[in-house]
Amino acid sequence: MINFAVLKIGDTVTIVVQTNDKDEATQYSEAWKEGGQVNETLQASFFSPAYGNVTDKFGVTFRILAKGRQ
Repeated sequence: MINFAVLKIGDTVTIVVQTNDKDEATQYSEAWKEGGQVNETLQASFFSPAYGNVTDKFGVTFRILAKGRQ
């Protein structure tokens, strides 16, 4: 028997948003964190000038990625 009660709305899918612009990535992150939760702060990494992870107020998780290298 499978217990589906452990699933929460929105936690079964992560949407990846990729942009060519660091400022655009910041705008997405700021918009989705209002009423939501920041899981990984948007910051530079070895593979991107802006990478982060936010769960919005509806429980949907977004990974935000700006193309390029730091």
